[in-house]
Amino acid sequence: MSNPTPGNNSADLPPAYTPTAPEILPAYFLGLYEIELCFGGHEEGGWWYTWQDHCLSVVIPSGTEAEQAAADLAARAGLAEAAEERGLVLPAPGRRGYRSAAPEQTAIIQTEEKPGEHQDTERPRYE
Repeated sequence: MSNPTPGNNSADLPPAYTPTAPEILPAYFLGLYEIELCFGGHEEGGWWYTWQDHCLSVVIPSGTEAEQAAADLAARAGLAEAAEERGLVLPAPGRRGYRSAAPEQTAIIQTEEKPGEHQDTERPRYE
């Protein structure tokens, strides 16, 4: 009977590589909003607020990070096209933008957990 040679014993082998399942990220939405700066009134020296008029929402389905990145990129391109068709101006690529920083901007794309709605930023009243 022969002795097994060192290194041929299965106990000497490194553990087998066990691939882990890719993390599945939850679905989310991208919303296109038209931005309008509105005058709130002359009270307390006058004040302005921003009204965001919801135009369109697109769902980004749950999936891996790579799948969602591809879907996000395609959806943003589609929303940018929809904004252009409506005559809206999004911030320049690579810039976060907002109306105070870019007066010509009339739209914004936002990431959301649920489909978009009309939103305003009202100034609170103090009594």
